[in-house]
Amino acid sequence: MNDKINEIPSIPEPIKEAARSGLLTVFVGAGVSQIVGCKSWKDLAKDCLKYAKNVCSYSYAEFDSLLKYESRKLFTICIDELKRKDLYKNYDIEKALKFDKKKNEEYSIYENLYSWNVGYVTTNYDFGFIDVVQEKVRDVYIKQKMNNSEVKITEAELKKESDKYLFDEIETILQSNLDKGKVLFLHGSLRDPDNLIITLDDYIKRYRGNSSTRKFLNYLFEKQTVLFMGYGLNEQEILEYIVGEKQKTQHFVLFPLMSKDECLKKFEEAYYKKIGLKPVFYNIDYQGYEQLSEVVKAWGIELRDIARERQHYEKESTIKRAILDTNVKDENVYNLISSGLIPRGLPRCDKV
Repeated sequence: MNDKINEIPSIPEPIKEAARSGLLTVFVGAGVSQIVGCKSWKDLAKDCLKYAKNVCSYSYAEFDSLLKYESRKLFTICIDELKRKDLYKNYDIEKALKFDKKKNEEYSIYENLYSWNVGYVTTNYDFGFIDVVQEKVRDVYIKQKMNNSEVKITEAELKKESDKYLFDEIETILQSNLDKGKVLFLHGSLRDPDNLIITLDDYIKRYRGNSSTRKFLNYLFEKQTVLFMGYGLNEQEILEYIVGEKQKTQHFVLFPLMSKDECLKKFEEAYYKKIGLKPVFYNIDYQGYEQLSEVVKAWGIELRDIARERQHYEKESTIKRAILDTNVKDENVYNLISSGLIPRGLPRCDKV
């Protein structure tokens, strides 16, 4: 058996089948955004502490001791103090989460990932998916305006159309919104920075009891095939829905590994098996963690072909239903006839 870890791993068959069936969800973590220059969760917490130190006049001893705290605990302490002194409104988290423009253009990881046309869930706050979706909305708007590139979409129209694909409010985190091309932000997004899930209090409120978020996650891991990427799985509230659960569906995690650490492969497999995940290893000797962008790009080519197969099958099914039903009034069939993909001479179809 060849245990060599490749830079571009093969796509596991269950992931292909899930994509073919429209049941693949990609769970996106901070590691994806770090590739394009976004700060890690730990560095964000440190930035918040530095800001709090300056405006709340922490002593050096307090600052040095707080630096050793776990990130969420540190965020909770600093933000609570800032809010108590009415200074949190001046903390610019959007600036802290800003992408490196050069890296974003070089790796295009969000654009390539979104081209998979599957469902997406993320605990990230940043503009990665938001920028991609809004750019596509603008392109569609221009095409609808007879390709007049001088036409500008208003902010209100942009938000209205983007809201069909971006879901960052708690009441929108629903299984009905889990569909191809749609992105669900479990912890909010920078479109509404005042309602991000950051502190311990925020997490307790979001996941407490039989909340809608817990119901959504139960559905996600029971009915979908989930692929984690750029995500260390350190957040306990997500692990609760994988650990010890006998899932009908297998879930996966893209796992970076260097050649010198290949001896750890069996241990990582054993660990992740306990939490219901199968690692898909990829080699990062040459490009480091940025290799994930190459995996996303390569996998996208194959997954888009699978998506086209699914769309072709769906069109065929629509055609067959139209042929069998003389009374059908299906707009999709009408469009296919108009485009010439269905001959007008087919029995009954010309009555659509």
